[in-house]
Amino acid sequence: MQTKIIPVTVLAGFLGAGKTTLLNNILRDPQGHKIAVIVNDIGEINIDAELISKGGFVDQNTKASEQEVVALSNGCICCTLQPDLIKQITTLLERNQCDYILIEASGICEPQPIAETIESVSQGLRDANSPIQCVLDSVITVTDAFRLADEFECGEHFTDNDHDHDDDDEEDEEEEDLDSLLIQQIEFCNIVLLNKTDLIDDEQKKQIKAVIKALNPSADIIESDHCKVDIKTIIDTNKFDLGETYRAAGWAKAMEEEEKAEREHHEEHEHHHEHHHDHDHHGEGEALEYGINTCVFSDVRPFSRKLFEEIMPEVGRSVIRSKGFVWFREQPEIVYIFEQCGKQLSLQAASKWVAAMPERDRKQVLRDYPEIAESWNEKYGDRLNRVVFIGQGIHEEDIRSELVKALTE
Repeated sequence: MQTKIIPVTVLAGFLGAGKTTLLNNILRDPQGHKIAVIVNDIGEINIDAELISKGGFVDQNTKASEQEVVALSNGCICCTLQPDLIKQITTLLERNQCDYILIEASGICEPQPIAETIESVSQGLRDANSPIQCVLDSVITVTDAFRLADEFECGEHFTDNDHDHDDDDEEDEEEEDLDSLLIQQIEFCNIVLLNKTDLIDDEQKKQIKAVIKALNPSADIIESDHCKVDIKTIIDTNKFDLGETYRAAGWAKAMEEEEKAEREHHEEHEHHHEHHHDHDHHGEGEALEYGINTCVFSDVRPFSRKLFEEIMPEVGRSVIRSKGFVWFREQPEIVYIFEQCGKQLSLQAASKWVAAMPERDRKQVLRDYPEIAESWNEKYGDRLNRVVFIGQGIHEEDIRSELVKALTE
């Protein structure tokens, strides 16, 4: 029996960016599909009832003449409602009444965990040899070009740390959360729909696209007003790849380039204290025109956590996004993940360094992963600080001169 594959498309993006408008446009031109629609928060949506009756899906025990949207409310499908999303997708597949699934995420959802959830469902169905399976076709982040130009100053807002936090700390914190969410929504997708481009000028558009390309160099950027696009360019694309999307983020590409350069030039390991690369070529086109570049800081010596936390807000003044792993003299066994999105910074303990493992475990890891053994440092083992920075007019030398102040040896 032939396996039936149901494509799934996720629509992500801020409130008001145009996700529901795009959803309505797809339902007007479903390309011959019978589409099931899952919406995270019914309070946000206004989907044309006539469109649902023509192109939508019957669910939740409704009659055939009363076609509705499936609503997942009171939470986000990227976290609290994740089990509900799994159940709903599975139910839709079991009923076998649709041949395409569209998921409109809440405006405060991060797309990465949603994609991971869908991929887990897909893998489970493949493992079970199910006659009806699903595949994630695309993750589309709808962005409001006018809002980016107005409120976010075409991306410059992300690096503007001069506002007064004393006036309203709670408001500033909410603003930083929105900055972080917007960056992560752009970072994890394979299509960015740049909507409302009719409301900005060409110069603003170029600058916004430069920021998007720096954050996600591999994403297709599709311009639109009122989300009017050729539907063939956004559904049935068969282009989404979870692994590629992980690696597509600007920081991940820069990290990969750095590691590749090290593998190709082993002699640089003898000069590890001075080892660095400035990836000015990264995020081509408009990114270069607007001085948006990427660089990588690498050093094997440990940081003082206190000094690191004092210095990073200052280092981040001209940085849109940074991410990497670091280690501290105070806790030499722990790998910490450092992240910055706009003005929001975080440190999270992730795992143990191989060098801190019991000898038996360490030897086994080095046998299983020879690339770790090849880059092993006689003094520090696999411990290494490596952080990628993406910003406007940033330079490795400037960042390094600040960060070395936090190193302890």
